Amino acid sequence: MSVQTSLVNVPDSPIELGLPSIFNQWRQHQKETIEQIVKSPKKVVILQAPTGSGKSLIAAALAQMYQRTHIVVASKYLQNQYLADFPYMRMVKGRSNFDCINSDVLDIQ
Repeated sequence: MSVQTSLVNVPDSPIELGLPSIFNQWRQHQKETIEQIVKSPKKVVILQAPTGSGKSLIAAALAQMYQRTHIVVASKYLQNQYLADFPYMRMVKGRSNFDCINSDVLDIQ
């Protein structure tokens, strides 16, 4: 997994990455966080930051830069928030979110 050299320098605006226009500027520390992640040799990044710090925009920016990214969240509410803010993203939910079409199947959890 590598980012093109031209993308190592994070643009001055999220819009320059093709992100929705409602995100017209970085919040404090977002750009620096993205730069640190891009320069890291790690293949997996877990970002822990306070509520309201802009983790969703950081994740979306990295997804645009890497083209193949998985964003894992702990709630359906956050999944829906990602889809509302970034409608081009695809969502995967577990099988317990769907009705079983075969009534002979016993679902044990």
